[in-house]
Amino acid sequence: MANQNSVLINAASKFIIGLGTGVVADAIVEFFRVPVLEDKGLFGSPNMSNFETISYAVSLAGIGAGMVDVLSNKPVLGFSKDMIPLLAGYAIGVNQYESWIADKLGIRTINPYDTVQGFIPQLG
Repeated sequence: MANQNSVLINAASKFIIGLGTGVVADAIVEFFRVPVLEDKGLFGSPNMSNFETISYAVSLAGIGAGMVDVLSNKPVLGFSKDMIPLLAGYAIGVNQYESWIADKLGIRTINPYDTVQGFIPQLG
């Protein structure tokens, strides 16, 4: 019984860490408007940033590889069954950030480059 509880606590903590990482990573990419990652439609849907597309693809591939590890007991490309809750949390964190967290924080209305522009001297 104690072993089952520790496995559940370990999986839940990995899920929460993945959730937080997904939210923070997407917030950083969106706040700083990272050139290729924040663009839309290059790799996937015109309604989804490249960062989201890459995040979902890596998460799903990693979860699939983790499932193969569950069945064969051999990790695939370094993705083990222990990474399933972490990657699931990461994908859900990215999704939740895009769904409602960004709107609540108002990150999409902030342009850090407008603020910084006054502190950078013009050349020429």
